[in-house]
Amino acid sequence: MAVVAVTTVAARAGDVHSLTYKLKVGQEYVYEGSTQIGSGPDSVKATDRTTFWVTRLNDDGSWHLVACVKHTAAATRTATTADATGSAAAQAQDEDALGSFELFPDGRIAGASAYSQEERLGSLFIKLAADDAEAQGGWSTPDPSGATTSYRSTVESDAAAGRWVFEGRRAGGSDDGLIMDTLLRVEFDGARGVVTKFVEEDSFGAGLAGGASSMEELKSVRDKDSQWLDQLSRETVALDAARDFVQEEGAAVGNGACSPREALEKARKQLADARRKVKLGVVTDQFDAMIAQVEESSKMFGGGETAQTLLNKPAPDWMTSDLDGNQHALDEYKGRVLILDFWDKNCALCVLDIPQVMDIARHYAGKLVAVVGVNTDPNENDARLVMEALKVNYPMVRGAELAEKYKTCGCPMLVVIDAKGIVRGCFAGNSAVLREEAIKTVDGLFSSDD
Repeated sequence: MAVVAVTTVAARAGDVHSLTYKLKVGQEYVYEGSTQIGSGPDSVKATDRTTFWVTRLNDDGSWHLVACVKHTAAATRTATTADATGSAAAQAQDEDALGSFELFPDGRIAGASAYSQEERLGSLFIKLAADDAEAQGGWSTPDPSGATTSYRSTVESDAAAGRWVFEGRRAGGSDDGLIMDTLLRVEFDGARGVVTKFVEEDSFGAGLAGGASSMEELKSVRDKDSQWLDQLSRETVALDAARDFVQEEGAAVGNGACSPREALEKARKQLADARRKVKLGVVTDQFDAMIAQVEESSKMFGGGETAQTLLNKPAPDWMTSDLDGNQHALDEYKGRVLILDFWDKNCALCVLDIPQVMDIARHYAGKLVAVVGVNTDPNENDARLVMEALKVNYPMVRGAELAEKYKTCGCPMLVVIDAKGIVRGCFAGNSAVLREEAIKTVDGLFSSDD
């Protein structure tokens, strides 16, 4: 597949160094771009904006950065005879993340918080070649998802002028062969020591049509007031502490240590107290989003039985089919830990959680752990659209009846069932650290068997 052409940026003469980032403390960098998944009526289009601020230079030579990632997507599907309403449907899926990390001059990222969207940052801060010779000969580097990308300088590069153009390839490695290839193209300005443009194109395998493409481009660099940056650093720490508290309460619910109502009330109070102490809009926006999510969860657990009432009890039995008509049953997973992810396409939070569930599946590949998606959409084509777009690497079953049996009270919901068929964990709602909490629960099951 051909990669979208981009225009390289010439470096300033007399200020060229071999392949290192040269960020400056006190500066704000703004990238803007777009993403398209698929084509035609079943496409997903998005606009992206990434802003990062360089707040300090660390003793080890790295910079401390705070990044804000905004992703606004609209998935549009034309009406089909299978639509329940018979009309076109459109869905907005927005993502707004704020987090911090450390960046080394060679492009290594360290200390990335669970809220920093490290996967997206990996496109703007690729690990660079050690020197000009390695750039010409090619080098490989792992990305945050665990895949390895191979890069090589192109003939368009001019080391003397500080103008670099790299082409990369990430071979498909998903368990089901869904993604066939990923091609990348990166512009790097040697004088300013920064990526100026990044283009990525995915093509799908397994007989699936279409692909995905994305682009981000440096739009502006400007100085920020030092007092504003100091305040941003302090308020980001406060934001992370509040997030951690909410996640700990969610984990307590998942492990049966407290009820959803108790956890939500604690989270509501903690967020309200912390929100009153921050002033910057970029931080208050994050608090407001979390508070809104807690309020939505409160409605979800407003009454009746929930999945948490199943904790430490035998999992409800079930039999259903996957999207290809093959039969699946709970009994098939006896002797293995089973993770069920309940979701539907019209739930933006569900879709945001899927990449973490994919990470869980990769983490336990080859072990006695199975991950199964449970889709509750009435139209299976909705599930296929998301699976193809996100390159889902675990089986997907149809699960409207399962959702009733497991009292999910909505989606997203992750349920952990031990090897003897007992429910041991329930995680409701979207969480930035779902992967970590679910893995902690599963690993604890294996430890208890020792």
